[in-house]
Amino acid sequence: MSESQKLVQQGIQYLESGKLPDAETCFRQFIQTNSDNPDAWHLLGIVSAQKKEYSQAIEQIMRAIQLNPKEALFYNNLANVYQDKGDIEAAISAFTHALELAPQSWDIYYNLGILFGIKNDFDSAIKFLETFVKAQPHHVEGHTNLGVAYGKKGETEKGIAAFEKALALNPNQVNTLNNLGNAYIEYGELEKAILSCQKAIELEPNYAEAHYHLALALQKQDRLTEAVKSYQKALEIQSNYPNALNNLGNVFSSQGRFSEAIESYQKALEIEPKLRNTLYTLGNVFLSQGRTNEVIQSYQGAFNIDPQFIIARSNYVFSLNYSDSHQPETIYQEHQKWAELYETPLAKLIPQHPNVPNPEKKIRLGYVSGDFKTHSVAFFIESILANHNHQKFEIICYSNTNQRDRVTTRLKALADGWRQIETMGDEKVAELIQQDEIDILVDLSGHSKDNRLLVFARKPAPIQVTYLGYPNTTGLKNIDYRLTDGYTDPLGETDHLYSETLIRLPHGFLCYTPPQRYSRCEPTALFN
Repeated sequence: MSESQKLVQQGIQYLESGKLPDAETCFRQFIQTNSDNPDAWHLLGIVSAQKKEYSQAIEQIMRAIQLNPKEALFYNNLANVYQDKGDIEAAISAFTHALELAPQSWDIYYNLGILFGIKNDFDSAIKFLETFVKAQPHHVEGHTNLGVAYGKKGETEKGIAAFEKALALNPNQVNTLNNLGNAYIEYGELEKAILSCQKAIELEPNYAEAHYHLALALQKQDRLTEAVKSYQKALEIQSNYPNALNNLGNVFSSQGRFSEAIESYQKALEIEPKLRNTLYTLGNVFLSQGRTNEVIQSYQGAFNIDPQFIIARSNYVFSLNYSDSHQPETIYQEHQKWAELYETPLAKLIPQHPNVPNPEKKIRLGYVSGDFKTHSVAFFIESILANHNHQKFEIICYSNTNQRDRVTTRLKALADGWRQIETMGDEKVAELIQQDEIDILVDLSGHSKDNRLLVFARKPAPIQVTYLGYPNTTGLKNIDYRLTDGYTDPLGETDHLYSETLIRLPHGFLCYTPPQRYSRCEPTALFN
């Protein structure tokens, strides 16, 4: 062995034992007299990478590739450096070159699958990971990461199958048990989710994410006290866990523990200020407390992070109705802005209405609401539904809630048709309304909870009206009329604050039906 070769061997020994400065010295001395040796440049690049000198490592390995462009190992390690540097696109490109040179290098398929997953290109991630596990069927992490990619793509059932294959190879793989628990939550198999998370915790008691997923499953089962304990355990292990803080806040909120909910949300936002959902739910809690200024600030923060967070902006304009620091003109302008942002882009989707004026035909009247249940809106719409002339009108109700009770049953009996739309997208609901050939479509929600204003923005009916469920304009140009009266909107005083034309009913616009299950209130003296 020549002195030069001994120098390289000594450098490799230093590299393997972690003595990086000594390894670098050996390789640089060798290169001084052998500058065209690609292996030496490659080894020097590995030393630089381990020293986290990534730019220098890339330059050195690229020099090796220039000298020997057919060596897959060089491209493979170049990809590793790019990955460590955080340049995912460059890493994918380098791994792809390596794969072209060595198509049987299965680890490259695995690495590409991981990188495409980081890039949120789950189709590509699945393609490479499927190829990998087919060639390496006993690779536990391969099946696990394939399961994660399936889950991210929304193919939960395939994800569960992949996790189960991984666990068949190693039943005690903790991260796989945790991922399986999460997949079962997505799939609605909450008992299985709980068992999987509990097993992960038995194997690794300080696994914060497993405690988090256990809490989430318990929360979905309404086992709120247990969920709180599990979220708190996750936070005891990992205090800077914003998702756990957010969900703990959600549980506290559902329990009416608003001060604790606010504290939890605010801690989450200290860790991650751009959590739009946390800002939104914080706004909801402030709304429950009547803290209007904080409500407005929270909703504004949410839609400033994500301008397409439509429900946050809807809640924002809703909350302006309670503000004593906003003038009516300003509130109207904010409603108009909502419409400009979310209604105007849908203008091209407005259809030609097939409705033909025919005095012999019944007028088809549609009501859209998320409140066909025990709710104040139901108390005011019931008598109207009960008194429609079914000789002249056909009534179809579009219910946007999965909550059903005795009030729902009563209202349903008063309609000629009933559609459950809570799981349908806005475009599908608009198509359904067109198919039903609705002549007059009535919004009963405005910007309140469970509204479907983006359906009305598509103008699925030739005449659209808003009524009852909201104390202000919707801001939408495609809602033609608002039913009101001269007491609520005195003639000539408020018309300029509505995008809709006001129709003032002569004797008041409300028609109250008292709840049937409550007994009559008598003066206390009658019981003495």
